Amino acid sequence: MRRLEPNIIRYIGSILLTAMYIWPCAAQDIQQPTLKQDSQPEHNQAYSSVSNYWTLFKGEHIDYPIGLSVGYVNKYWRTDFGNKVRHENIWGQLNKRIHGVQFGVFVQPCFNFGLGLHSGLFAEYYFSVASSVKDMGYDNFSEWGVYLPLHGMYRIPLSENAAIYLFSGLGFNLAISGTYNNYEDVRYYDLDSHQYEYDHQLVTADRLHYGESDWPKRFNSQFEIGTSIRLHGAQFTFLYSRGLTNHNFYQGYKTTQDKIEITIGIAIAK
Repeated sequence: MRRLEPNIIRYIGSILLTAMYIWPCAAQDIQQPTLKQDSQPEHNQAYSSVSNYWTLFKGEHIDYPIGLSVGYVNKYWRTDFGNKVRHENIWGQLNKRIHGVQFGVFVQPCFNFGLGLHSGLFAEYYFSVASSVKDMGYDNFSEWGVYLPLHGMYRIPLSENAAIYLFSGLGFNLAISGTYNNYEDVRYYDLDSHQYEYDHQLVTADRLHYGESDWPKRFNSQFEIGTSIRLHGAQFTFLYSRGLTNHNFYQGYKTTQDKIEITIGIAIAK
C-alpha cells in the first residue's frame, strides 16, 4: 500500500486539475431554463467565478512585460565579527546608510501558470554630505553606478488589471565613478557690468579608489527578494538585497554590501 500511495495521489491530482479545467467550460454548454434577465442561478455564478480565475491562473491575463521606474535606494556595509554585527556607511559611521535614487527600465514577462522573469537595467546615483565627508575637507560625495537584476518571478492575479508579483534571485551592481567634490566662490571681473562677481565652482574632484584598503570593491553581487503590486499600469516595488561579495574591510572577517530599494513604476500593457 505504501508504494501505491504516491501513484494514487498523482492520479487524484490529475483528475482534479482536469476537472477544474473542463468543468467550467462544459457548464456553459448545459441548457438552462429560460429566466428573467435580472436573475441567474447561483451555481452558474460559481461556475463563472471558477472559470474566470482559472483563466487568469493559466496565464490568459493582460500582460505588462515592460515598464519604467524611479525610486529611492540606500546601501550600507555589514560585517559579522561572530559575537556582534557592525553596520556602517562607506566612511565607517555606525548604523548609517548612503542614500540615492534609481531609475531605469524593468522587464517582467510572464508565462503559463504565473511563472516568469523579472529583470531590467537601471542607473543609480548616490549623494552624501555626511560629517565624515566634511572632516575630509570636501563638500559632498557622489557616485554613479549601474544595476542588473536577474530574478525568477511568480505572479498572483487579483483581477484582469491587478496582480501581485513575488520574485527572488541575484542582483549585480557596478560602481562607475565615485568622487569627492569641493566648491569655492571664485572671484572674476565681469566685462559687461564692469565689476567683480563671484561664481560657485567645482575646484576639487578626487576619485574614490575602489578595491584599495578599507574601501569597497567596484563590483558587488547580492541575493535579492522582493515584491511588486500592480494596479493597471501603476506598479509599486519593494526589494531587499543581502550582499555576497566580500569587500574585505577588516582582515579575517567578511564585509558585504546590503541594499534596500523602494520604487514606483509605469508598466506598459502588451
